[in-house]
Amino acid sequence: MPRQTSPSKKKKTNVIPDVIVLIFLITAVVLILTHHARSRQNEAAVKEGREYLAQMDSVKPESVEAVIKQHQLDKIALERQTILNHMSDMVTKAAASVTDDSDASAPSLWSYFKDYALLGDSRASGFSYYGYLSEDRCFADLGLTIENIPDYTDQLTALDPSYVLFSFGANGVKNMIGGDAAGYAEEYRQKLAQLQESLPDSRFFVLSILPTLPSTYADTPNFQNIDAYNAALKTMCDANGYVFIDCTDTASQHQDLYEGDGIHVSAAFYPYWGADMLLGIYRDPESLNDMADQQMTEKSSTTP
Repeated sequence: MPRQTSPSKKKKTNVIPDVIVLIFLITAVVLILTHHARSRQNEAAVKEGREYLAQMDSVKPESVEAVIKQHQLDKIALERQTILNHMSDMVTKAAASVTDDSDASAPSLWSYFKDYALLGDSRASGFSYYGYLSEDRCFADLGLTIENIPDYTDQLTALDPSYVLFSFGANGVKNMIGGDAAGYAEEYRQKLAQLQESLPDSRFFVLSILPTLPSTYADTPNFQNIDAYNAALKTMCDANGYVFIDCTDTASQHQDLYEGDGIHVSAAFYPYWGADMLLGIYRDPESLNDMADQQMTEKSSTTP
């Protein structure tokens, strides 16, 4: 009679193939699910990439330029704050000369004057006479008035400065150009408008007329009306897109720096006056935009 295998042993030998099949099925399911999940992730990434590319396609060159310009504005705003802080320090210290700076590590006050031109009378000529500003950019001399502004059109056009500073007044007030304050402001406006035609991209800054000391009133009574002239000039500037820089407080605080004639100022006064000019320029929003445009132009011209 043949030997029979017990049922328990037979069942045991059939379990192993079943386990192998089960493991294979589980592994296959895991692989399929993993592949499916990765496929969905890839599809999502591809979709996101396509959306980004589509978004970039819709971005206009002007928008990119606006972002770059905003970066330049932020950079200039930081530079401007540095300058304003330096100016604040300067106006609290007496700096008798350009080489006598109390903080050797700080930039010179005059190094912040860039791409400018200055027109004016004998008081303004001190900026170049005392060596503070370049003679190539200062068009100022004894006896000049606003009537002489057109005489410098060719030189200014060749220079093509970003901003032009005008410092006239004492001679005009003395000679009563325009008849009175309002008439003087109108004469000033006409000369600036005429010059602006040749310098359409330049920003114009009109400095207030520095007051004279009371000792001058006897010989020139109209000097007592300088405040009225300045008020008229500010109104004219506000109405015509020019920037009025009021230096009256600075002059009043430093009357001890006037010369004996009560009209002209000493070399030590010019750093304070220069600080007022820079503060006026850097506080002007349009000048900030112009500086950003200029930096973008310079950067693009140097980029290969």
